[in-house]
Amino acid sequence: MIMWSIYITDEVNDQVHKFDHDLKYIISVGRTGTSEGEFIAPRGITVWRKYGQIFLAEKEGGQYLWIAADGFVVGCFPDKFSHIRPGTTLAIYTTQDAKIYITIYNQLGEKVRDLIEGLRLQPGEFLVVWNGLDNNNMLVPPGDY
Repeated sequence: MIMWSIYITDEVNDQVHKFDHDLKYIISVGRTGTSEGEFIAPRGITVWRKYGQIFLAEKEGGQYLWIAADGFVVGCFPDKFSHIRPGTTLAIYTTQDAKIYITIYNQLGEKVRDLIEGLRLQPGEFLVVWNGLDNNNMLVPPGDY
């Protein structure tokens, strides 16, 4: 089944809003200005389906955007942990159906844990709990990861 996204231009706030096929809000991009990621009165939009590339017509011109597939870490709660309170919860946000991989590294850049490998997610926020264990099921030392 093909899932469509709906993009709406917003001339008042100089943004593009993305919704899923059920009109569930996903993300807004842009702000007022003329630099990358900034718009002046966006008013027309065309999507190249094959690659998800978007052409946006503005008051004074146009530009290409890539907002089809994106994901980011919203935060980690708590951001540090100790032996008294091991582990953390990661909040992840995707703007499109995605296959995610999460690997935890220590401050030296050494791999500590392969947490998620190839999990398919739909657009939206997803919470992942890391219990503070490494790939050998040993509790990692307190610190930043």
